[in-house]
Amino acid sequence: MSSDGSDDFYQAWMLVGPVCLGTAFVGYTAIVGAIIVKKRLYGNSYNISPREIRLLVQAFFLLVPPALLILIGSLIQGLEEQNWAYAIFNITAALNPANTLVNYVLFNP
Repeated sequence: MSSDGSDDFYQAWMLVGPVCLGTAFVGYTAIVGAIIVKKRLYGNSYNISPREIRLLVQAFFLLVPPALLILIGSLIQGLEEQNWAYAIFNITAALNPANTLVNYVLFNP
């Protein structure tokens, strides 16, 4: 461990991604829950617009793949020792920006 605290910084920085994704998931779940509660309270008088559905689907597709990558990467110890799993994990991680781009193009014409 270095004396300047850089290792502590790197350890803390590694937790930023999972914390942000966890916060986004809680927010996403709260929004979906609010829509469901409104629909149950107001019944047919509350309509869910196609824009809301599109935004919820987009948020789901933007949130789930990186969350799965971080979860799998943090839970599987010794991932680099299993060549096939390591290759699949890295290919999937490399395709994550493409997933984000496709979502932005499809859902925001």
